[in-house]
Amino acid sequence: MGLAPVPRSTAFTNLSTFVHEYVVSGRKRNDRISDVVQSLGWMTAKQLVEYHTVCAVHTAVTTGQPECISRTIGLPANQRHSHETRHANRLTVPRIDSKAGRRRLCYRGVLMLNKANVNVRDPHFRLSLKRNILSR
Repeated sequence: MGLAPVPRSTAFTNLSTFVHEYVVSGRKRNDRISDVVQSLGWMTAKQLVEYHTVCAVHTAVTTGQPECISRTIGLPANQRHSHETRHANRLTVPRIDSKAGRRRLCYRGVLMLNKANVNVRDPHFRLSLKRNILSR
């Protein structure tokens, strides 16, 4: 009987916690470090996953690369019809029927990008996105 493999997100969380606690802050293992993380302006592991997911969707939308991902992302509403709506700049979320489909980048990433409410054409997109994620 062997040990179950550790999910990547858990391993990443453990590694980032180790870096925060020992390397940067110089605090002991049982000390709270949330104030150190906030003062440095660092994102938590969950926020980093969201940041990189949204950046991957942004890259696929703006450059069209990689093509296999950019083809699966829906067009913004203002490119599908001629009339203006309140959310015309949001990407279309594809219809998904399964739990596995909800984990796909074309679904989860588009939802995160629409929730972030950051302009895709902004020249400082990544900085605006980081500020948006840290403000929540």
